[in-house]
Amino acid sequence: MCAQTGGGALRVRADDRGTMMKAMVAANKSTMRGLRLIRYLGAVLSVATGILYLLIGLGVLLGGGDNRGRILLGAAGLFFILAACLPLWNRRSVYWLGAALQVVCLAGYFVIAPSRTPHFEKWGIVIKILQVALLGVLVYAIARRAPRGSGQAVLAGESVRR
Repeated sequence: MCAQTGGGALRVRADDRGTMMKAMVAANKSTMRGLRLIRYLGAVLSVATGILYLLIGLGVLLGGGDNRGRILLGAAGLFFILAACLPLWNRRSVYWLGAALQVVCLAGYFVIAPSRTPHFEKWGIVIKILQVALLGVLVYAIARRAPRGSGQAVLAGESVRR
């Protein structure tokens, strides 16, 4: 256990430090497993969104103009890149870039929608639902990501910030 020294500082016995370290490592592994699942879920949502953008851009689901098709094919490419990056890299920068992509696509759809007929299409709404779910996954990953270097902080006996 802990013993108090004359100066009021707490001293932790070696066996307690080992127990504390094991508990922190186990908690970190659990968090990392949960994040891995979240990253794969984000990749699946990103692939589904990319496929829909690709099909719309090629004119399979909806007839589209040349400029619109190019924009949608570019969006499909970005979503496929995001789908590849999410499982490969556990980095906040990937999550932030993915979240920014969602916000730009969501805002762009609702800004452009009133200028076309029909204003909203069923496939566009399906894509937006997928994007809102993907944005939720990315925000969760940003909030729950283990701090950088948490393993070294545990070994050095420092507190781990969340």
